[in-house]
Amino acid sequence: MAKKKILYIHCGGETVGGIETYLAHVVKAHKNCDAYLGIVKAGEYSRYLKWQKTPNVILLNGGRLREIAKVGIAVRTATRFVRNNNIEFVIGKGNNSWVYAAIIARLARIRSIFYVANDINPQYWKSPITLLAGCMKPWLYVANSEFTAKSIAEVLGQESSIVYPAANVDKFVGIDNKNARESLCKEFAISPQKFIYTIVGRLQEWKGQHIAIEAFKKMRNKKNAVLLVVGDYTHANDQPFFRRLQQLAAAESVIFTGFRKDIPQIITASDVVVHASITPEPFGITVVEGMLAKKSVIASQAGGPLEIIDHGENGLLVPVKDVCKLSQTMDMLFENRDLGFTLGEKAYEKAKCEFSVEASARLMEKAIRAHDGAVR
Repeated sequence: MAKKKILYIHCGGETVGGIETYLAHVVKAHKNCDAYLGIVKAGEYSRYLKWQKTPNVILLNGGRLREIAKVGIAVRTATRFVRNNNIEFVIGKGNNSWVYAAIIARLARIRSIFYVANDINPQYWKSPITLLAGCMKPWLYVANSEFTAKSIAEVLGQESSIVYPAANVDKFVGIDNKNARESLCKEFAISPQKFIYTIVGRLQEWKGQHIAIEAFKKMRNKKNAVLLVVGDYTHANDQPFFRRLQQLAAAESVIFTGFRKDIPQIITASDVVVHASITPEPFGITVVEGMLAKKSVIASQAGGPLEIIDHGENGLLVPVKDVCKLSQTMDMLFENRDLGFTLGEKAYEKAKCEFSVEASARLMEKAIRAHDGAVR
C-alpha cells in the first residue's frame, strides 16, 4: 500500500517555541506517511530547521496574513507543490497556520486538518485571525489534549481526535549529566554545589515566570540554589513584562539566559524543572522535556499537565498561582533528593512511552485512518 502524503503548514517567522520544535521533529518521525513541512515566511524558525537538519522543508516565500500579495505567493507555491507531489492532507497547527492550510486545501481540493493547539474560550474570538480560523471548518479537527478537545466540543460543537505533541527523545540521549552541568555552571558562574531550578518558555505573563521567581524568593533554601529563567520575549508588548521580571529578581540568584537552542542540555544540567503557567496550558511541552531528562517536574495543576503528570508518581502538581505552595514544593525537592530521583526515573518511563515524537506521529496517522474510514 502506498504511503499517504501529508503537508504540515507553519507561518514561520522569528518564534521558536513548543509548536515549532514539535514540528521540526515530528516530520522525521512518520513511518506510514511521507510528511513535509511548508514554511510560509523565512526567519529564525527556518534557520532552526536547517540547524536541526529537518527533511522535506519547503519555503513558501510568503508573509503575514495581512500582507495579501505575499499570502497569494505562499498559497500558489504551496498549491503547486501539493498538486505536483500528490499530497492528500494538509495540516495547520495553530490559528494562523490553519488559515493558510484551509485556503491551500480548498484550492488544491484535498482534505484539511486543523490541529488546535489552544483551548477555545471566550477570549478566542477577540482576534480577527482566530475568528476567521474558527469559521473555516476542516475535514478533521485534531486537539493537542483532552483539555483542548473538550473546548472544541463545548464551543464549536465538533468532535476531535487527540494527538499529543511531543519532545524528541533522541535529543536527550547521550547527554552527559556531569559535562552538561559543568558547562552550564561555567557559562553562568554558578557554584557547582548550587541546586538548579529551571523554568523554560517564552517570556509572557501567562507563562508564570513571575510566579516562579516569587516562589524562589520565599524558599528557605534559596541561598543554596539558583533559578534559571530560560527564554526570551518575542513580541514588543511583552517587553514590559520582561522588565518587571528583572526588577522582581533583583539581588536574587535568578539568571535570565535569553533564547537558547540547547534546551535539552540546560534541562539535563538542572535539578528541577518548574512549570508555573497562570492560565491552563493546553499541553505543556516543557513538562515532557523535563520528564525525558529524568528530572522531577513541578507543574501548575490545570490544563495539559493534568494529563501528563500523575501527581506524586512521576511529578508534582501545585495549584495555579499558589506561590506559597510552589515555594514549599521547591524546598521539599531540595531537601529530599531521593524523592526527586524517583520521580525523575518514573517520569522518563512515562514520557518515553506516551509523549515521544514517534508516538505523536502514530496518533496522527491513526486519526487520519480512522476518520478516512468513517467518512467514506
